[in-house]
Amino acid sequence: MNPESIRRRLLQHVLLCGLVGLLLPLTRALILGFPEPRGHDQFSYLLAADTFAQGRLTNPSPPLPIFFDAPHVLVEPTYQSKYPPSGPLLMALGQIVCGHPIWGIWLSSGLFGAAVCWMLQTFGLHRWAVPMTIYFNCVLVNYHGIGFTYMPGLQTGAFSAIFIGGLNRTFRRPSIGASTLLSLGVIGLASTRPFEGVLICAGCFPAFLIWLMRDRRASLSFKVRHVLLPGMAIVGAYAVCFGIYNHAVTGHWLKMPYSLHHQQYFHAGLFGFQEIATPTRTVCPRIETTYRLFGSGPAPDAISFWLSRPIISVERCRDSFSVAMGVPTGSTAFWWILPLVLWGLADDRLRRYRLAVALWFMGQSLTTWHQSWYAMPAVPLLYVSLTAVLQRVIKRWRCPKWISELPMLRILVLASVFLISAAYFRPTLIRESIQRLRGRNPAAQWVVSPHNHASVSLASRKGLYQYLSSQGKRHLIFVSYVQGYTRHDEWVYNRADIMNAEVILAHDLGAERDRELMALLPNRTVWKLYIDNSGKTLTPWMTE
Repeated sequence: MNPESIRRRLLQHVLLCGLVGLLLPLTRALILGFPEPRGHDQFSYLLAADTFAQGRLTNPSPPLPIFFDAPHVLVEPTYQSKYPPSGPLLMALGQIVCGHPIWGIWLSSGLFGAAVCWMLQTFGLHRWAVPMTIYFNCVLVNYHGIGFTYMPGLQTGAFSAIFIGGLNRTFRRPSIGASTLLSLGVIGLASTRPFEGVLICAGCFPAFLIWLMRDRRASLSFKVRHVLLPGMAIVGAYAVCFGIYNHAVTGHWLKMPYSLHHQQYFHAGLFGFQEIATPTRTVCPRIETTYRLFGSGPAPDAISFWLSRPIISVERCRDSFSVAMGVPTGSTAFWWILPLVLWGLADDRLRRYRLAVALWFMGQSLTTWHQSWYAMPAVPLLYVSLTAVLQRVIKRWRCPKWISELPMLRILVLASVFLISAAYFRPTLIRESIQRLRGRNPAAQWVVSPHNHASVSLASRKGLYQYLSSQGKRHLIFVSYVQGYTRHDEWVYNRADIMNAEVILAHDLGAERDRELMALLPNRTVWKLYIDNSGKTLTPWMTE
């Protein structure tokens, strides 16, 4: 085949993986319906997406902001999510174009599939790129459900793959196009997982600097014109835009919303070695207690802290590998996968990325909090390493006839089908699907309670909005929680245009304080939502 035909075939493979990545969550949605947001982070991302979809960078701070305090949301000096804007921007695109923000997450899934396939191609893993990418996509999107939540995990992985593939392409054939992709990857990592992205980029910087100064296949002036200057221009333009966004949300060009939110609410530092601090805002008592639970004890002494870091790194690495490879969290499979990853990193094609993996491994233990998807910037390197191992095993060892390349590709396809089946046919999901086909949506049921005052028992947030929509008018709801109710089920989340929303939820701060908010929001039907471990009950507000 001539070079043009090869390039066309490789492009078709990239597009195929992107299409599969898009179709996987779509298929799941056809069976299970659109996902409901769950967890503090997802509602925060949805607030930012709603803001961007309405054409604004942020929203005015609501009057009496203490009523609207919510986890991971700024209410002063403006009303906006604390998270970087990249993920919500794509969800806003899905909301504008397709009518629902989840489409932005599904576009991220397609982008992830295309980016990982292209990245594997840049390492010369052409024959393995398609089946391995489809398998990895099935692991993350369907089996672990990352593509079925309102979190930008797949987008982070896609930007990391673009960064690694762009850097690898720059090392081999420097060009303006490769530099552009490399810069876009840097921007994407900075806009989704800044700390972990910095670890990966910093680990690759020495190799880039050595290539820039010592590689003789292209002159230094050519590299400056075709790689360095275009990349600096793109990153510089992003820095200006990010500064504008910071200024709009926080009032300061260099202060990120995440940092300001941490100062206002948190007791513990972003990193485990930081001292406990006093929040700068007086917040709603429930939210204050929630953040105090995130850590308010004394910081460990320096010796104990640093001695414990290797163990913490291994534990967090184990959780991250479990999600990336589709094995149960905490299982012994990690100890089988780790030697393969280390063997793959010994491949000469990955020599420039070993420092990045080492920095990520050590750096992830420094943060106070950790979730498995925080490792997404490092996941593409894990996939390259494992794919390189498979290629080496097939090519260099005398394998029996049944384990030649073609059967191995079939095994990967069968494994992908198994993962899809395991994701779709869990008993709880089957029950929900049957109820949905019968016209009963378990997430939206509500029934009139026989108690006085026309109280209503609700099954979910969606049920609340459906009931109030059937009532007409505009509503104000004060949310009251039973003492000791879980901090992971927060109900005071609102739309971006909070004061003009059809339904406004606020914390119940007592009858006297509640009347202050009611005076600012006249002509609304006022309710009280009681939440306890037995259920949620909506009752008309009465003077106490």
